[in-house]
Amino acid sequence: MAKSKISWTDYTWNPITGCTKVSDGCKHCYAERLSKRLAGRGGYPKENPFAVTLHANKLDEPLHWKTHGMVFVCSMGDLFHPKVHWSWIDEVIEVIREASWHKFLILTKRPEIMMSYMEHVNAPKNMAVGVSIENQIQANHRLFFLKNTDIEERFVSCEPLLGPIYLDEVSEALISINKDHDGNYLGKKGLGLVICGGETGPGARPMHPEWVRGLRDQCLGSGARFHFKSWGEWAAADQLPDSIEVESRNGPAYAQYTFEDGLTVYRVGAKKSGRLLDGREWQ
Repeated sequence: MAKSKISWTDYTWNPITGCTKVSDGCKHCYAERLSKRLAGRGGYPKENPFAVTLHANKLDEPLHWKTHGMVFVCSMGDLFHPKVHWSWIDEVIEVIREASWHKFLILTKRPEIMMSYMEHVNAPKNMAVGVSIENQIQANHRLFFLKNTDIEERFVSCEPLLGPIYLDEVSEALISINKDHDGNYLGKKGLGLVICGGETGPGARPMHPEWVRGLRDQCLGSGARFHFKSWGEWAAADQLPDSIEVESRNGPAYAQYTFEDGLTVYRVGAKKSGRLLDGREWQ
């Protein structure tokens, strides 16, 4: 069972792996780093472990997970990469349709391909699609295609968040979401979920707390759900648990970065930084 440690999903399912970089958020790709450690094992090609690859033996995995949950599709790649044959996507969609007791989340950086594909498919009801956006430039581009994709539920992942993002600057991307008495979504426009998180791993770039608060407040104003995953490697002192002291007798205990507005963040590491925003979790 592919249980996941990712806070916003229960399982990861990787019938297709591999990708190529398309924007600044890809610079320190965790999936690429992990694939190199898996090179020559588990179906990852030895010479080029991050090559786009179909793992036919993994296609039916969700059908054997009887405990229902959220399933992140292709956490180690992009289902809508140009090198992914549409016949492969067809097979993935059919498994999603058959495994109706799960909710499947598909995240892409190539929403133009996703929109084109979805025009020819009757999307399963237990599937949501989303785009990964790291800054306003990508928000403007990717949300245009996401909002025009014919599917009931949409979401975004702002991870790594590399600058302020104003979702409401994209017409009809972030609007009030209405529900009926049974909790079902009404209408086909608007984001249902916004995920936010900082960067982790070597070379991780810092994230300003005001960028996170901005996304949170936009969600509170629209009715969309907000999920704060973590601060990543860097965090401001007032966002850390009380047990972590960023200053020692000999000066700063951790590497520092100071933003233009004077706010200093500290590289305490992903395990210590936690996922509290202004003293609480946002699930």
